[in-house]
Amino acid sequence: MRWLSIRKGTFAPLTPHKVKEGATTLWERWEKLTGRDMNSHNHHMFGSVDHWIYKYVAGLEVLEPGFKKVLIKPRLFKRLSNASASVRSIRGLVSVEWEFRNNVFKLKATVPSFAEIHLPKISEKSPGILSIKEESNWVIVEVSGGNYNFEIRSDKSS
Repeated sequence: MRWLSIRKGTFAPLTPHKVKEGATTLWERWEKLTGRDMNSHNHHMFGSVDHWIYKYVAGLEVLEPGFKKVLIKPRLFKRLSNASASVRSIRGLVSVEWEFRNNVFKLKATVPSFAEIHLPKISEKSPGILSIKEESNWVIVEVSGGNYNFEIRSDKSS
């Protein structure tokens, strides 16, 4: 994935370069400056990569304020076989962990309130699952609070 190779770079203006220069935050400027030429060594610039990782790689997104309802919808990438993310919300721990190896997709999720979980096609009904519906290439599972493990096997080669 392109962003992974960019983040590993050692040249300015990339994050590893800034860490080598002693940065503990993202800087307002590309180069390390001090004195009157530097406005701030604490800037939100490029801070949105975390949101991208949570939403698109791990597949964790807030649907309703206060984590009342979350969406779990991991996107599978050819060069990425697993991912995980967690956040402590006002309602409790929200976590997702998934892997796709040898044509088997496994997903573990912890949700304190409600979640909509998008998975490859499944059909079994289990305790805590409120509804299952199919949409495009996804099966959407609505669940109440609890811990869930899903495993989907594919006949196709990856």
